Amino acid sequence: MIFLRCVASDAIVFSAFQAIFLALFLYAFVKDRGWFTRDTGCSATVKRGKESWANFHLMYGLLVVVFVEVINTTETLKGFKTIITLADLSVLSYLCFFNGWFRNKTIGIIVASQNIEEP
Repeated sequence: MIFLRCVASDAIVFSAFQAIFLALFLYAFVKDRGWFTRDTGCSATVKRGKESWANFHLMYGLLVVVFVEVINTTETLKGFKTIITLADLSVLSYLCFFNGWFRNKTIGIIVASQNIEEP
C-alpha cells in the first residue's frame, strides 16, 4: 500500500507525464526532420483540406484541456505552473499545427476510429 501511494503520487505521475510528453516531442521532431531515415529519392506533399484542419483544431483543443487540467490539479512544482503551462502549450501548438509526422499519426487515428464497425 505504501509503495502504491508513493508510485501514484503527484510527483511521480506528473514527472512521468512530462517525461513522456518530452520524449514524444523529441521523437516527432526527429521524425518530421527526416533524421535517421534512408533517402529513397521519392517525395510527396499533401495539402490538407478543411475537414483535416478542423480535426487538428479539435484535437488541439482537447489536448489543451487535458494538459491544463493535469498541470492545474498537481501540487508538484507549485510556483512553476505558469512556465510549465506555456512550454507545454507551445509544444502542443508545434505538434498539432507544424509537425507533419504528428499530424499524419493524428489523421491515421481519426480515420481508424471512423472505420470501426460496431455490432
